[in-house]
Amino acid sequence: MTAAQHKFVNRGGLDIITKFATVSTLSDRQIRAVISDGSIDRVGDIMEPSGCDLSGYNGKNSVILFNHNADAPVANGHVSVKGNQLAATITFPPEGTSATSDEVFKLVKSGVISACSIGFQPDQWELVEPHNRMGSGVRYTKWTLLEVSLVSVPCNANALVTEKSFKGSTSMTYAAPRCAYLIPSNKP
Repeated sequence: MTAAQHKFVNRGGLDIITKFATVSTLSDRQIRAVISDGSIDRVGDIMEPSGCDLSGYNGKNSVILFNHNADAPVANGHVSVKGNQLAATITFPPEGTSATSDEVFKLVKSGVISACSIGFQPDQWELVEPHNRMGSGVRYTKWTLLEVSLVSVPCNANALVTEKSFKGSTSMTYAAPRCAYLIPSNKP
Protein backbone atom coordinates (compact mmCIF):
# COMPACT_ATOMS: atom_id res chain seq x y z
CA MET A 1 0.00 0.00 0.00
CA THR A 2 1.15 3.52 -0.64
CA ALA A 3 1.44 6.36 1.86
CA ALA A 4 -1.98 7.83 1.10
CA GLN A 5 -4.03 4.62 1.27
CA HIS A 6 -6.53 3.55 3.92
CA LYS A 7 -7.94 0.10 4.56
CA PHE A 8 -11.51 -0.14 5.92
CA VAL A 9 -12.69 -3.26 7.79
CA ASN A 10 -15.82 -3.85 9.85
CA ARG A 11 -15.11 -5.85 13.03
CA GLY A 12 -17.88 -6.63 15.46
CA GLY A 13 -19.98 -3.66 14.38
CA LEU A 14 -17.09 -1.16 14.39
CA ASP A 15 -15.58 0.38 11.30
CA ILE A 16 -11.82 -0.05 11.69
CA ILE A 17 -9.62 2.18 9.56
CA THR A 18 -5.96 1.35 8.96
CA LYS A 19 -3.95 4.29 7.64
CA PHE A 20 -0.59 3.57 6.07
CA ALA A 21 2.25 6.09 6.16
CA THR A 22 5.82 5.90 4.92
CA VAL A 23 7.68 7.53 7.81
CA SER A 24 8.00 5.89 11.20
CA THR A 25 9.79 6.69 14.41
CA LEU A 26 9.40 3.05 15.43
CA SER A 27 12.16 0.51 15.03
CA ASP A 28 11.31 -2.76 13.30
CA ARG A 29 10.72 -4.46 16.70
CA GLN A 30 8.51 -1.76 18.26
CA ILE A 31 4.78 -1.15 18.41
CA ARG A 32 2.56 1.49 19.99
CA ALA A 33 -0.66 0.80 21.84
CA VAL A 34 -3.37 2.33 23.98
CA ILE A 35 -3.22 0.24 27.14
CA SER A 36 -6.11 1.89 28.99
CA ASP A 37 -8.38 4.92 28.86
CA GLY A 38 -11.12 6.56 30.88
CA SER A 39 -13.94 4.55 29.31
CA ILE A 40 -16.13 2.00 31.07
CA ASP A 41 -14.56 -1.43 30.66
CA ARG A 42 -16.30 -4.77 30.23
CA VAL A 43 -16.77 -5.29 33.98
CA GLY A 44 -18.11 -1.77 34.56
CA ASP A 45 -14.90 -0.26 35.94
CA ILE A 46 -13.21 3.00 34.97
CA MET A 47 -9.46 3.59 35.15
CA GLU A 48 -8.69 7.31 35.41
CA PRO A 49 -5.52 7.81 33.32
CA SER A 50 -4.59 10.99 35.23
CA GLY A 51 -4.58 8.96 38.46
CA CYS A 52 -2.01 6.44 37.23
CA ASP A 53 1.31 6.33 39.10
CA LEU A 54 4.01 5.34 36.60
CA SER A 55 6.98 5.99 38.92
CA GLY A 56 7.64 2.32 39.65
CA TYR A 57 7.11 1.22 36.05
CA ASN A 58 8.91 3.44 33.54
CA GLY A 59 12.65 2.81 33.56
CA LYS A 60 12.46 0.48 36.58
CA ASN A 61 10.42 -2.63 35.80
CA SER A 62 8.75 -1.79 32.53
CA VAL A 63 7.81 -5.37 31.74
CA ILE A 64 5.40 -6.41 28.99
CA LEU A 65 3.85 -9.83 29.57
CA PHE A 66 1.85 -12.18 27.38
CA ASN A 67 -1.67 -12.83 28.76
CA HIS A 68 -0.66 -11.61 32.25
CA ASN A 69 1.72 -14.55 32.65
CA ALA A 70 4.57 -13.39 34.89
CA ASP A 71 6.61 -16.35 33.61
CA ALA A 72 6.38 -14.98 30.06
CA PRO A 73 7.92 -11.51 29.83
CA VAL A 74 8.10 -10.74 26.13
CA ALA A 75 9.13 -7.08 25.85
CA ASN A 76 9.73 -3.79 27.66
CA GLY A 77 7.62 -0.68 27.44
CA HIS A 78 7.43 3.01 28.15
CA VAL A 79 4.03 4.33 29.21
CA SER A 80 2.75 7.91 29.21
CA VAL A 81 -0.54 9.68 29.81
CA LYS A 82 -1.84 11.30 26.63
CA GLY A 83 -5.14 13.05 27.22
CA ASN A 84 -7.61 10.46 28.44
CA GLN A 85 -5.41 7.52 27.44
CA LEU A 86 -2.42 5.59 28.66
CA ALA A 87 -0.18 5.03 25.66
CA ALA A 88 2.73 2.61 25.46
CA THR A 89 5.68 2.17 23.17
CA ILE A 90 6.55 -1.52 23.36
CA THR A 91 10.02 -2.75 22.41
CA PHE A 92 10.65 -6.43 21.76
CA PRO A 93 14.18 -7.80 22.31
CA PRO A 94 16.37 -8.73 19.35
CA GLU A 95 15.17 -11.77 17.41
CA GLY A 96 16.40 -15.02 18.94
CA THR A 97 16.53 -13.70 22.51
CA SER A 98 13.36 -15.56 23.49
CA ALA A 99 11.23 -17.99 21.48
CA THR A 100 8.11 -16.77 23.33
CA SER A 101 8.93 -13.15 22.61
CA ASP A 102 9.54 -13.92 18.93
CA GLU A 103 6.23 -15.81 18.71
CA VAL A 104 4.24 -12.99 20.36
CA PHE A 105 6.01 -10.41 18.19
CA LYS A 106 4.98 -12.30 15.04
CA LEU A 107 1.39 -12.67 16.30
CA VAL A 108 1.18 -8.92 16.95
CA LYS A 109 2.81 -7.93 13.65
CA SER A 110 0.45 -10.22 11.72
CA GLY A 111 -2.61 -8.84 13.55
CA VAL A 112 -3.56 -12.08 15.34
CA ILE A 113 -2.94 -10.42 18.71
CA SER A 114 -4.01 -6.76 18.74
CA ALA A 115 -5.05 -5.94 22.31
CA CYS A 116 -3.54 -4.96 25.66
CA SER A 117 -4.48 -5.23 29.30
CA ILE A 118 -3.00 -3.89 32.52
CA GLY A 119 -2.17 -5.21 35.97
CA PHE A 120 -2.39 -2.57 38.69
CA GLN A 121 -2.58 -1.85 42.40
CA PRO A 122 -5.61 0.22 43.41
CA ASP A 123 -4.76 3.17 45.68
CA GLN A 124 -8.01 5.21 45.73
CA TRP A 125 -11.40 4.33 44.30
CA GLU A 126 -15.11 4.98 44.49
CA LEU A 127 -18.14 2.91 43.61
CA VAL A 128 -20.11 4.15 40.64
CA GLU A 129 -23.60 3.48 39.34
CA PRO A 130 -24.00 0.08 37.69
CA HIS A 131 -22.90 0.19 34.07
CA ASN A 132 -23.78 -3.39 33.22
CA ARG A 133 -25.60 -6.40 34.57
CA MET A 134 -22.67 -7.34 36.79
CA GLY A 135 -23.63 -4.66 39.33
CA SER A 136 -21.67 -1.66 40.53
CA GLY A 137 -18.50 -0.62 38.88
CA VAL A 138 -15.45 0.97 40.44
CA ARG A 139 -13.80 4.22 39.37
CA TYR A 140 -10.08 3.97 40.17
CA THR A 141 -8.98 7.56 40.78
CA LYS A 142 -5.45 6.71 42.00
CA TRP A 143 -3.67 3.52 41.02
CA THR A 144 -0.20 2.14 40.37
CA LEU A 145 0.67 0.42 37.10
CA LEU A 146 2.41 -2.91 37.73
CA GLU A 147 2.45 -4.54 34.31
CA VAL A 148 1.16 -4.36 30.76
CA SER A 149 0.14 -7.48 28.83
CA LEU A 150 -0.46 -8.23 25.20
CA VAL A 151 -3.68 -10.25 25.24
CA SER A 152 -6.21 -11.88 22.96
CA VAL A 153 -9.24 -10.40 24.80
CA PRO A 154 -8.86 -7.10 26.68
CA CYS A 155 -11.05 -5.96 29.57
CA ASN A 156 -11.01 -2.46 28.06
CA ALA A 157 -12.26 -2.71 24.48
CA ASN A 158 -10.22 0.40 23.56
CA ALA A 159 -6.88 -1.08 24.69
CA LEU A 160 -5.51 -1.86 21.24
CA VAL A 161 -2.28 -1.83 19.26
CA THR A 162 -2.35 1.43 17.31
CA GLU A 163 0.90 1.41 15.34
CA LYS A 164 3.31 -1.19 13.99
CA SER A 165 6.37 -0.72 11.84
CA PHE A 166 6.67 -2.63 8.56
CA LYS A 167 10.13 -2.27 7.01
CA GLY A 168 10.18 1.50 6.75
CA SER A 169 6.43 2.10 6.76
CA THR A 170 3.97 2.35 9.58
CA SER A 171 0.43 1.15 9.95
CA MET A 172 -1.84 3.05 12.36
CA THR A 173 -5.20 1.51 13.27
CA TYR A 174 -8.06 3.39 14.86
CA ALA A 175 -11.83 3.14 15.16
CA ALA A 176 -13.77 5.47 12.90
CA PRO A 177 -14.86 8.54 14.93
CA ARG A 178 -18.54 7.94 14.20
CA CYS A 179 -18.30 4.46 15.69
CA ALA A 180 -17.47 4.74 19.39
CA TYR A 181 -17.33 1.31 20.99
CA LEU A 182 -20.84 1.69 22.41
CA ILE A 183 -22.41 2.68 19.07
CA PRO A 184 -22.69 -0.21 16.57
CA SER A 185 -22.24 0.41 12.88
CA ASN A 186 -25.21 0.10 10.53
CA LYS A 187 -23.10 -1.73 7.97
CA PRO A 188 -23.60 -5.52 7.66
